[in-house]
Amino acid sequence: GRSAAARWREASRIAPRMLAEEVVLASQHLGERDRALVRAVYERGLAIKAVAAITYTPSGRLHRRLGMLVRRVRSPLFRLVLREHSRWPADRRAIAEAFVFKGRPQREIARSLNLSLHRVRTEIEHLKALAGVSGGGGGGGRGEID
Repeated sequence: GRSAAARWREASRIAPRMLAEEVVLASQHLGERDRALVRAVYERGLAIKAVAAITYTPSGRLHRRLGMLVRRVRSPLFRLVLREHSRWPADRRAIAEAFVFKGRPQREIARSLNLSLHRVRTEIEHLKALAGVSGGGGGGGRGEID
């Protein structure tokens, strides 16, 4: 496929204002640090280099993280969970929110919810099928579905 930089350039050109508003709105469901990064760049208009200096984080890492977060919140899987999660049984909802919204690893989700790793993986595959996204590897295993 294309390089991460090429995908980022494309994402940042797609109706930038609309993209920014969509991403900021969706960021309320992300983890605290990810939400802060999205809001710093898209809401407050800070440059990634400025955020990098403030957080003592390499700007390349923040750039990649932000690109991944934009792809995550715009993915069919994220939209499915956003739209449907309130109607799901407690276990499915908890797994979906942890995996898709917070980007937590499957093993950590299984441990924290006292579920088997098999159960967590089965639920995630079910969610991917409902969203119409590929179930195979790739995507980092953390809700970052392309």
